[in-house]
Amino acid sequence: MTILLFYEELQDSVRHFKETEGGRSQMCKAMEERIDRKTIHYIQSMMKKLSISEEQAIDLLDCTEEEKERLLRQLKVDVDM
Repeated sequence: MTILLFYEELQDSVRHFKETEGGRSQMCKAMEERIDRKTIHYIQSMMKKLSISEEQAIDLLDCTEEEKERLLRQLKVDVDM
């Protein structure tokens, strides 16, 4: 019985993310942040292993100018933390 209640509670939470505009927006934002964190990790790894600059590592990812600027800003925030 407890498992069924937990499942129903989980189902209601998931429904919010799937069926409401606010939920979809939250999920998209969360996924973008997760992808950005992973991308920053890859950039830092390339910089270390290949002894290249931030810009050179980002260029290897074939990003748009807008993406490059955003990633550079995020790299600078990571360094300041």
